Amino acid sequence: MLVSKGNLIWVNAIRRQSQKFSTCKVTCFDGEWRKSLGLSENPNANGALTDLPDFTYLDGRPTPPGRNLMKRREKHRELTRNIIEMSKQMDEIGIMNRNKELAAKEAKLLEERSLLKPKGNALRKK
Repeated sequence: MLVSKGNLIWVNAIRRQSQKFSTCKVTCFDGEWRKSLGLSENPNANGALTDLPDFTYLDGRPTPPGRNLMKRREKHRELTRNIIEMSKQMDEIGIMNRNKELAAKEAKLLEERSLLKPKGNALRKK
């Protein structure tokens, strides 16, 4: 490739600028930078482009939901079902733990009551 004097200056300028510019994934998509600005880590997770319909009818009719919107809604429903199921399980575990603690306390009290009682002089001293 033949490089003229004018092109050489241009090539050198590009090389100098490319040293300052990085295209790695870490610097292009830095979650900390977005968090510091109060933004979500993933800009495509929610927002007008993902939540609103792709088009609207001029006469005001509702637009049909898109395929990806339906997938996203189903995914959210499934996550909600899982959260509800897990919270019910946690409530049941809490109730079982309380019942076990009460049973252990009652067993301890019953054991204390069934111990031998002091007799004779030891009973009179009390």
